[in-house]
Amino acid sequence: NRFLEANEAAQRLFGMSMRELRGMQEKDLSVSAEAVRRPKAERRSEERLSLPHYRRKDGSVFPADTSTAFLMLQGRPSQLWMVRDATERLRNKSVRRHQEDQDVFMGEVVHELRAPVAIIQGFAETMRRGVRRASDRSEFLKSIEGQAVRMAHLVDRLLDLSAARSKRATNPAPVFAAKLLWEIVSAFVPVARRRGISIKIDISADLAVVADPGDLPHIFGNLLDNAIKFSPKGGEIWVRGRTEGVEGIISVKDSGGGIAPEHLSRVFERFFRCARTRRTKGTGLGLAIVQGIVTTNKGRVWAENDPAGGAVFKVAL
Repeated sequence: NRFLEANEAAQRLFGMSMRELRGMQEKDLSVSAEAVRRPKAERRSEERLSLPHYRRKDGSVFPADTSTAFLMLQGRPSQLWMVRDATERLRNKSVRRHQEDQDVFMGEVVHELRAPVAIIQGFAETMRRGVRRASDRSEFLKSIEGQAVRMAHLVDRLLDLSAARSKRATNPAPVFAAKLLWEIVSAFVPVARRRGISIKIDISADLAVVADPGDLPHIFGNLLDNAIKFSPKGGEIWVRGRTEGVEGIISVKDSGGGIAPEHLSRVFERFFRCARTRRTKGTGLGLAIVQGIVTTNKGRVWAENDPAGGAVFKVAL
């Protein structure tokens, strides 16, 4: 099927005259999916990649919304091909989606802050009316202080999350994982010991990964903190490291009840806490921070369930 006519809008879209377009076919203007997905284009959204792409005369490529319709032209059965540059539509949709994500996030932050604010307000009003017993005043002040600490912790986690999402790994360097992880684990041993939990390490001494050394304590500190929270008294935590191809895979395994299969893909979402984890202290931001920092170090992080029991978090660098 060859082009017989093209309106002025089509000529402007492709940067070609009617003479140049006449006799051409759609395939002469289209760009293959492989070309669109080359490294620079891989960051484009899946929706953008699913659309057909065309090349203008000046060599620029654009995604397009297209449709066809049957009609008779000059007494011959023909097909009307309608094509519209989808760049602006996708950009506007991306902006709207970003705004919606921001609105949801702000709603989650407000929800997390509302409870401690209400508790502080309630105790403060009660004390203002007058509390006779000194022991009651002490308990009220203790509760107010506890909720203020909770709010401060949430604010700190939000700042950590913001830094993780905006930061770029500034000092990537080869790091011997075993030595650094021994140091990180040592800081958690007293906390684990109080709960009768043992932490075991199995990492080759020569395993090296490329990352900002200052980021690794944040990554594995969060993962160890979670592992201790969700391991039962007398439980066991394993920190393992191995090489797979060009990546170093470091895992932290707890001995808890594992993660429901439908939640495995959601555990890195901000504020996500399933019914079981809501009973445990936390903000629901730790794993989102981990993912943000790992990503800035050009790595991957994911969660699995161990067939023998417990959850395993794996970081590839």
